[in-house]
Amino acid sequence: MELPDLSKRLVVEVETARCAADAIQAVTGCTAGKRTLRFADYGKLAATFWDLERGRAVRVAARGDLRERVGAKGAERHAAQAAAYRSWAAEELFTAREVDRELGPYDLPGPPRRRAACIVCGEEVADGKELATEQGPCCRPCAGAG
Repeated sequence: MELPDLSKRLVVEVETARCAADAIQAVTGCTAGKRTLRFADYGKLAATFWDLERGRAVRVAARGDLRERVGAKGAERHAAQAAAYRSWAAEELFTAREVDRELGPYDLPGPPRRRAACIVCGEEVADGKELATEQGPCCRPCAGAG
């Protein structure tokens, strides 16, 4: 697949809201505005990459023992880590496994599939993100879940 992806064939869910998310966006061309970059901030250096054309998904995660294996301490640790990471093979840095997880219709790129007006504030809620209440659809902030 050509990167950056301009065809919306690739959807990525990053599991961190740190600098790795910026790097993934820069390399893949996926963005939140195109609905091809999703965030699930679990505080992990990991991401799932969906190839919508082939119907496959792969989760890639940084190995948890990287800093330990570099072994550097003190002020020089960042330079030592960067040098090690540049010289190590991908298999030494990451784990990768195919995952059996599909995106739902509301998670795909493209225009909203459904819209609902919040019964409290009247604002529109797209793609099934509203909560069903006894009074009717409600956005998460108005329902106290925001």
